[in-house]
Amino acid sequence: MKIAKLLVLGGLAVASGILGAQTQERQRITDDAGFVLFFQDVYVEQSNPDEIQADFRGNPLEGESRKQGITFRMQRMQGSIRRTANEELRLKDANLSGNVRVTLGRTTATPAHTLTTELVRVRDEGERTVVTAPQAFTLRGETGTQPYQVTGQGLTALFGALGAEAPPLRQVTVERNARLTMTGNGGSNGMTAGRLVMTPADKIMGVEATGGVVLTRRAENSQSRQNLTVTSPRITARIDTSLRDVDQLREARAPGEVTLRLEFMGNELGKSERTSLLITATGRNLVLNGATRTLTMSQVQTEGLRRAEGKSVFGTLKADTLTITFDEQGEVKSLRMAGGPGTATVNESPQEPASP
Repeated sequence: MKIAKLLVLGGLAVASGILGAQTQERQRITDDAGFVLFFQDVYVEQSNPDEIQADFRGNPLEGESRKQGITFRMQRMQGSIRRTANEELRLKDANLSGNVRVTLGRTTATPAHTLTTELVRVRDEGERTVVTAPQAFTLRGETGTQPYQVTGQGLTALFGALGAEAPPLRQVTVERNARLTMTGNGGSNGMTAGRLVMTPADKIMGVEATGGVVLTRRAENSQSRQNLTVTSPRITARIDTSLRDVDQLREARAPGEVTLRLEFMGNELGKSERTSLLITATGRNLVLNGATRTLTMSQVQTEGLRRAEGKSVFGTLKADTLTITFDEQGEVKSLRMAGGPGTATVNESPQEPASP
């Protein structure tokens, strides 16, 4: 163990008395004011009275900085620790590697953001905190009252200033294989994409996704179930983070080519029979409006299959514009075509085929 070098070169350690209690296996650095780091081996690269740069190792290496609201667990930390004017320690800029788990916001705070990965850099820049992870990662937390989970490769996350409470999430950028999931009462909303950017602002979080984007909305209650899937090269969305139910998805737009799949199953009011509906469509310029419960597309070609009371109806439609209106249960209330000559075919069967 190179602890002797810390004593000789670590002017900060000697002057501040931060070399704390020792055990047979682990050393401890602390300021006795909320910063503590347990380690097994350390190599000090350089130091001065206000800052020390070192390479810490442990199995595990773990600690916390309560005044920054950050806890960490990993196998190696390379970076700098600074001392404030009131003799307190702060994690300034560090690369964490090996089974990394970092929580921004203490576990007693609401909410907190937790990152798990193999390699991450954390930079405290005063007014903001920058977290970057070049490899596969999982980031979980809350924005407003809305739980979220983001996975992918190549993360850049911007947070507010570190503190005893969780810093506000300002932006998340995922460069590859992005997946966003937001779970609420009665269902979930999600996206997968080649690249994804999340930008919370007040109660609304904007999402921009590009590269083979798939948007999903899943809603379920005791009476019905709805699955909506939209596929397009680019999709933008607005999510109300103050809501905890599936209606948090307030708007989605896909300005290019679009493929739509809509499935619904539920009980009609006052009837025991189950009703099922399957709609598939291709077109352009999709807009999903959560406030009005409508979905519109242009240059549409669609197919639909509805089953109820032992009968099934299958139809195809072509039109310049298609508008679908949903009720509160997620069932289609109306389907309206507009523009162009339009074509439609409808076939009815008295026998109920297999479920879609």
